[in-house]
Amino acid sequence: MVAIAVITVGLFSVWNLFISNFNGEQEAGARILAVNLAREGIEIVKNIRDSNWLAIENNDPCSYNGVLADPCRWDSGLDGDGTAIIANIFSENVYLDYSAAATITDEATKLYIDAATGLYSHNISDQPTRYRRLIALKNLCCADTDGNLRCDDVSVDFIIKDTACLASELKVGLEIRSTVHWQIKGQERELAVDNKIYNWK
Repeated sequence: MVAIAVITVGLFSVWNLFISNFNGEQEAGARILAVNLAREGIEIVKNIRDSNWLAIENNDPCSYNGVLADPCRWDSGLDGDGTAIIANIFSENVYLDYSAAATITDEATKLYIDAATGLYSHNISDQPTRYRRLIALKNLCCADTDGNLRCDDVSVDFIIKDTACLASELKVGLEIRSTVHWQIKGQERELAVDNKIYNWK
């Protein structure tokens, strides 16, 4: 009886360790993917800015969601006065769908995966995933509050706004927050990656 009890306790401990390791691997894998999806959200916004720079250098117009920007500006398609949900980054001229009241749980934030390519997007014809992504943009304005006619002090001259910069201010960049939300084993998980981009190379 003692031997059976010892063996039973040993097997039970090994089984619990196995289950714990398995759950930990699943949690870690899901989190790594979420971090990369959040980082990708930042890179998407940077890519739009960089594409705008190229269009400006070539004297070309740029177009997002069917709105033609001619002449193209560095922030065309990247208005920081609301919350931006990435729509379908792989469709021509369809980048951002704006909704000031959007939240991470809105259906439009759901990510889908193309089984053939393994790429994630908001294309509802693909296979749904557990992930949602919301990208929020805010304007980074230079107010030059120290009066030296330069935007040289981040702590004094720069103001982050979720409204447009004033006529007396210069829009010099954007603050980006890319938030990813997912569920695993009935538990809600969420993380965010923040970054600032500027209108200089």
